Amino acid sequence: MDEQASALVVELARHFTDTVSKLAADWEVAYFRFDEQPGAFGSAASYVMPGKVQLIGALRQAEFYATMNRLGHALFQQIGQTLGLFLLTVHADGAYDIQFEWDDLDRWQISKMDGGTGIPTRL
Repeated sequence: MDEQASALVVELARHFTDTVSKLAADWEVAYFRFDEQPGAFGSAASYVMPGKVQLIGALRQAEFYATMNRLGHALFQQIGQTLGLFLLTVHADGAYDIQFEWDDLDRWQISKMDGGTGIPTRL
């Protein structure tokens, strides 16, 4: 990953950590999933607190999603990909990790529908 792509990852992690910290003082870990397809992209996010997983709502946190989607799209452009997804995991202690997937576009779904927990599937 080149320097510009690395800077985008750091900005994604910083913005995500800042947002989750404002939403819940006692959060432990948070997940942001971004998927990119030709002509479309989208995302979902959640965070874990003691005994609870909370989804980050797209309507209430529209500005958060607009910023994260813009950065995620810029990252895909920077690395020259038009199809794939990433999962950004941030921890309350400041640690973070990003994983990419190019083939299985259903990986790491974040949902509470149909028995989902809000934790990304198939971690």
